[in-house]
Amino acid sequence: MKLATWDDVSSFVRSNWPVAGEVEGFLTVEFGTGEGRTQMTGIRLMSGGTEPRLRIESQFGFEGDLDPAAALKMNGVLPLGAIAADEDGRLIYAHSMMLGTLDLASLDIALKTIAFYADQLEQHRSIDDRY
Repeated sequence: MKLATWDDVSSFVRSNWPVAGEVEGFLTVEFGTGEGRTQMTGIRLMSGGTEPRLRIESQFGFEGDLDPAAALKMNGVLPLGAIAADEDGRLIYAHSMMLGTLDLASLDIALKTIAFYADQLEQHRSIDDRY
């Protein structure tokens, strides 16, 4: 079995969605989530650790926008991944996948799931569509 590479991921994403932004090892895709709303979702190559992995992430607010106890309760019902805060205080919904064993059909499902639920989380805290 051929192991997936970042080039495989990049080609797959480009063939299925318009890429809104790109820097080395990071792609941004804008997903339509219904009712005219959109959600920016990033795919990041993570190279630390024993095996390269992908992190799919989508911002939905900033620290202070969501009570930490509420975030923990929400993490318990999300279908994959978790709510986190990044080093800049952004609230993100994120999910990691191992690159070497990646199935591109699973990547498709994960991207769509992260975008949809991040938009739901954004709507939960605000009616604005900022991300």
